[in-house]
Amino acid sequence: MIFYFSGTGNSLHVAREISNYLGDKLIFIPDETSKSETTLNYDIKDGDYLGFVFPVHAWGPPMIVLEFINRLDLAGHIPYVFSVVTCGEEEGKTTDILRRSLEKKSLPLSSAFTLVMPNSYILSYDVESEEVINSKLLSADEKIKDICKILENREVNRYQIISGSFAYPKSKVINNFFREYALDNKHFNVDENCNGCGLCEEICPIHSIHVNGKPHWKGACTMCLACLNRCPTHAIQYDKKTVNKGRYVHPDIR
Repeated sequence: MIFYFSGTGNSLHVAREISNYLGDKLIFIPDETSKSETTLNYDIKDGDYLGFVFPVHAWGPPMIVLEFINRLDLAGHIPYVFSVVTCGEEEGKTTDILRRSLEKKSLPLSSAFTLVMPNSYILSYDVESEEVINSKLLSADEKIKDICKILENREVNRYQIISGSFAYPKSKVINNFFREYALDNKHFNVDENCNGCGLCEEICPIHSIHVNGKPHWKGACTMCLACLNRCPTHAIQYDKKTVNKGRYVHPDIR
């Protein structure tokens, strides 16, 4: 089983490629966390994979990924556990945070990878140039092929991680601040370009958007920025931070 979380398609593309190569089942984490059961139960057969593919959020795993792992209840054999995290440049201590979370479930992380892909966090940055985006996508696809071969051979202790500079303070201080203060949707709004199509409501992973003529945000937010980046008319803004900025969606996403 390969569990994934994705907002603008980078991690979905990676998870699909690995799933197709290994012939393994692909499962969207928000579909599982939306279930009413306190624990999420899965049977593990001999030789099964247990993969986690997701983007880096402020130098840490998205909260929805950690919440999912906290609810995991596995029965059967011990799987081969791996992770692939996507990011614009570096992951900080994201894999370490994930590893500690998995260890609480007695799941050793066999191999882990950082995969650099185009940046989609346009609250802090603008989108990259088309040349940079295409270069990153080509390099990522080559790296995915190498990762698939490592996973196929079930190699252990293969940690190909890009931590970057000041990894610990970024993943400790900045990530804690992000979790405490950034995970809400009160700053989202729409401009006159909104046509009420409802796509944002459809793709919100935690169902926090309701469209009644125009979209309205309520409750929690994962800050995946799927609604903002994937709006077909670029009508969704985050305060004034995203006005006149580009949008990024992986080209495989429709």
